[in-house]
Amino acid sequence: MPETLSIAVVGCGSVGRSHARAAARTAGARLTAVVDLSEQARMPLAQESGAAPFASVEDLLASGTAPDAAVVALPDRLHAPVSSRLLDAGCHVLLEKPMAASVAECEAVTRRAHERKKVLMIGHAHHFIAAVVRARELVREGKIGVPLSARDTLPYTHYLPGRQAWFFDPKLAAGGALWANGVHQIDRLRWVLDTTEVEVWGTLLAPPENPSIEHTAIWTTRYASGCVAQFFCGGMSAKGVFSGVEIFGSEGILRQETFGKLFLERGGETEEVPLTPPEGGHIGAEMRAFVDAIRAGGPSSIPGEWGTAVIRVVEAVSRSSREEGPVRMI
Repeated sequence: MPETLSIAVVGCGSVGRSHARAAARTAGARLTAVVDLSEQARMPLAQESGAAPFASVEDLLASGTAPDAAVVALPDRLHAPVSSRLLDAGCHVLLEKPMAASVAECEAVTRRAHERKKVLMIGHAHHFIAAVVRARELVREGKIGVPLSARDTLPYTHYLPGRQAWFFDPKLAAGGALWANGVHQIDRLRWVLDTTEVEVWGTLLAPPENPSIEHTAIWTTRYASGCVAQFFCGGMSAKGVFSGVEIFGSEGILRQETFGKLFLERGGETEEVPLTPPEGGHIGAEMRAFVDAIRAGGPSSIPGEWGTAVIRVVEAVSRSSREEGPVRMI
């Protein structure tokens, strides 16, 4: 293995740019290429970073400078084919969420990574947010007793003016709010609670002119641990609404603000839990974990099986909305 891993970022939108900057700052890694069909997207990032610009993955691989690893930050429906192509070319892959556009695609990419003996890490970056990490620790330490119920609220305006057009194109986007940000909620609560889903019951709301791209997702999940959680994602207007996770236990309550503070309530007293944000933020920590997993020979801390489980819940919520009833997960 080389002393310094070469990394390409495929997709130069806002998320891809964050990954590129994280790669450039990560010890033992070097950003060598940026890939985007749009010259207006790739060239500024190439000039900023000094990485070589390419219009496509095929151009990158044909250049004779295939990277050791790649970050895939593209529209949802490109995740599976592009990550599979990179795995076939011998690259380790950090694949942005949602992992792919279906459980079947997720399973295929996961198999491909195992067959090629390459590290596959799914970009569920909330695993590296200080408040989420500490909340998981406090739950495991029994600080709130047995988690009985939870509420996860992530309000935002999906149909935001100025957002990239692909978010609203069913040929590129697997869905709307549930796929774009609901996956964060599914991921972070199942990780903090350290349990799996048993049943979901949900409703998706979409504009009549674009019924497959929902602006709001509301669902309830029953977990194997016995905990029951209510989720809200999206909303057409979301200013001034609490965003985060509340976990109600037999002996206390945890309140975690999205990208913010963490509070623990016990015995009628509320305290702010001290947090130590990771160097370079949660995206920087994610990149370091990816590089460390490659050097260790894998697996990553967020493997394909985990990403697949998240998409299985997404599909169940979507099915529940269509059928207007609960969907069993097991």
